[in-house]
Amino acid sequence: MPAPYVLPAGFAMFLAVGTVAAALHGRLTATGVLIACALVTFAVSFAAEPVASVLLAGIGWLTVTGFSRPPYAQLRPTGPTAVHAAVVLGLSALAGAGLGLVFRWYSRRLTLVSMGRNPGPRRGASPGAAAPGAAASGAAASAAPGAAIGVRRQLAGVLLAAVLLPLLTVVLAAGRAHLNLADFVLVYLVAVVAITVIGGFWPAVLAAVAASLLLNWYFTAPIHTFTIAQPRELLALLLFVTVAVAVSSVVHLAARRALQAARAREEAASLLELA
Repeated sequence: MPAPYVLPAGFAMFLAVGTVAAALHGRLTATGVLIACALVTFAVSFAAEPVASVLLAGIGWLTVTGFSRPPYAQLRPTGPTAVHAAVVLGLSALAGAGLGLVFRWYSRRLTLVSMGRNPGPRRGASPGAAAPGAAASGAAASAAPGAAIGVRRQLAGVLLAAVLLPLLTVVLAAGRAHLNLADFVLVYLVAVVAITVIGGFWPAVLAAVAASLLLNWYFTAPIHTFTIAQPRELLALLLFVTVAVAVSSVVHLAARRALQAARAREEAASLLELA
């Protein structure tokens, strides 16, 4: 399950855990919140591509530190609870990603064996011939969500994020007295969408994470700390990351499908001309 599908779903699960913890007013203990977030991290990391597990562990850590105890939705990044949550969620992400890789590798071997094929190189096969499993794998790789965006465009997206986000931060910090947190969030969200259009999904995810850190440092009280004192501000920050990743996924997948449709039209025209 590529990251553009998995990450929005995983982030929504973490928001649901935080919402339930706040609604129960302490009946769900800090240990219960940590266990729930660890289970979400493990399960989604198991099903997702391995690189997605890092972001899942990060958002899970934010959920645990913000919703473990009242007052809820206040970010407390220091203390034994935060350190314990970081260790548990990191191990859950690593275990889920590792077991997912082993499961997929073992399933592929079983599939090849059940089809009567040796997963290793066959005797007598020509050097240039590809095994059917490798071809399925090659077709799957060519259909991966990142295949629609070239390396140059991804680098351009990263460069745009490196230039645009600091510039927006300087401008917004100068007008902090005339704006509120919702205005800052919307401006950064537009920037993340623009980066998605240029560079694709992963530059947009990096931009969303960087923008959330900038929002935390410069525009949430207490300023110039990563602690968040107001519950609505932590909720706005989590919603920003979730919505930014979800919008980036939609924009990226739409661009990918448009490119696939263009390629399909070219192939159909070539086949028609050949016929």
